[in-house]
Amino acid sequence: MIRNISIIQNLKTQTQSTPNKHRTNMKKQNTNHTISQIFLIMAFILPQNVYPQAFHQALHNESLQATHHNQQNLDSESLQMPAKQAKQNLDSMPFFVIARREAIQNPESRIQNPESRIQNPESRIQNPESRIQNPESRIQNPESKTQNLDSTQNLATQEPTLTTLATQPQTQSNTTQPQPQPYLQPRLPQSAESPLYLRYNLGFDFFLDNTEGSDPYWATRTLYAIRIAPEIGMGIGQNHSIMFGGFAIQNMGASTIPTKANISAYYRYEGEIFRAYFGIFGRRYWRGEYPLSFFRQDFLFFNPNTNGVLLQYISHQDSAINGYAEFVFDWFGGNLAKRFDEFFVLASGKVRFLNNYGFVGGSALLYHFKNDEVLSQDGAFTPSGLPDTQLMDKIYYNAYIGVDFVPLLRAMQTAQIQFGALSSIERKRRLSGLGAFHHAMGYEGGFKLQYKGFGLEESYYFGDGQMYYYSEYGENFYDGLPFYRADRFNRVNVFYEYRNNWLKANLSFMFFSLPQTFALQQMLTLSIDTHRLFGK
Repeated sequence: MIRNISIIQNLKTQTQSTPNKHRTNMKKQNTNHTISQIFLIMAFILPQNVYPQAFHQALHNESLQATHHNQQNLDSESLQMPAKQAKQNLDSMPFFVIARREAIQNPESRIQNPESRIQNPESRIQNPESRIQNPESRIQNPESKTQNLDSTQNLATQEPTLTTLATQPQTQSNTTQPQPQPYLQPRLPQSAESPLYLRYNLGFDFFLDNTEGSDPYWATRTLYAIRIAPEIGMGIGQNHSIMFGGFAIQNMGASTIPTKANISAYYRYEGEIFRAYFGIFGRRYWRGEYPLSFFRQDFLFFNPNTNGVLLQYISHQDSAINGYAEFVFDWFGGNLAKRFDEFFVLASGKVRFLNNYGFVGGSALLYHFKNDEVLSQDGAFTPSGLPDTQLMDKIYYNAYIGVDFVPLLRAMQTAQIQFGALSSIERKRRLSGLGAFHHAMGYEGGFKLQYKGFGLEESYYFGDGQMYYYSEYGENFYDGLPFYRADRFNRVNVFYEYRNNWLKANLSFMFFSLPQTFALQQMLTLSIDTHRLFGK
């Protein structure tokens, strides 16, 4: 491409030195017009990171040719044509294609003996009139200039890469050419300059929860804590990263500092539609919509990490049918020396259809809890004094269908209704034999509205009471909302939520109506994600 620009610059210089005044003015206008068109076309056909360097080289060649003003090698075809015909041809013919073809077909001929072009420059202009004696003979076969135009156009339309530009032969000169200035060098994307770059995040979360009147289903309490989760790591290319860090939780007024802490270390892949996480990473990366019978909010705050694997598939949102799927394996506890196994498998999926008006979804949670030291709290022992309960299986599942009115009510942030099944299966495994399955079948329906941050949410559950062994093990063993122990209850949530790219704040007032109980819960949460704030 640099060679092509040199040919164009020679044409510009030689046209300006033609002795005929009329032809000089005409050629100067046409040539300048052609040069402007060529650079404009180059700005479109060349990649952004190549064009600035090529343009700088062209300016450098122009300055060298200005010191050798006698080096005119004007193309004989443009001189011998009549002025009117020459102007028409210059305006219509894609000259940059012909110049590129000549440079590609025989690049060595341009650099064999560059000094021979300037041995006798005066001989080129001794008798300029003789060059236009028979202009018709020069245009008898204009097709010969474009005999391989199709193949040349294919080459011209291909975007040259940095590798192909480096391997193309360059015009040599006895004069040492200075290198382009650093500020004119093409700036490559960060991932192209170096495949490794720094990534960091300082997560901050604030949590305040006050629950009143929840007895006998749930003990009243007040939770007041902050959590920080700093991370630093290395990005690899555009999709891969390795992160290290941890979290620390501090209960307000507690003498122990910190109240709870742990590390995080994981590999992350984030593609266009597929994401994967391996190691110890935050549960904030979960995308699934899980009911409160699976996980309550305070559990997710005080247990923020996943120990295992997270796989996600997210389809394009602009298609008529779209959705996501998520799989989580979390080894949250256990002791290999004591043969304790504590993990759960979590899956979720949702599909939107009818241009996002309708949706169906579901989720499932399988707990495998093998820890006789915890399970012995039920008071069951063998005749030899060993804990009888060795393992607990818990299976939760939820399937729902709903309608989203946001595509119809564009001003609303959220406007949807849904209804589905919400059930659980629990069983104990004892040394004395397998326990019976306890299947609790229930249903839940509700709606949610939100406009300019202000929202109203209501849900109603009815069916069998869940969490069959809650009275024996308590909320430390069950991670969901204990109000699902009732055979029916109504939940109303009035809230205001503010969010931007890096901050999310929510103030909620929740009212629970249960048989013979009315509970009130106030909750204030705030989360800052500096990863999104700084884009690191």
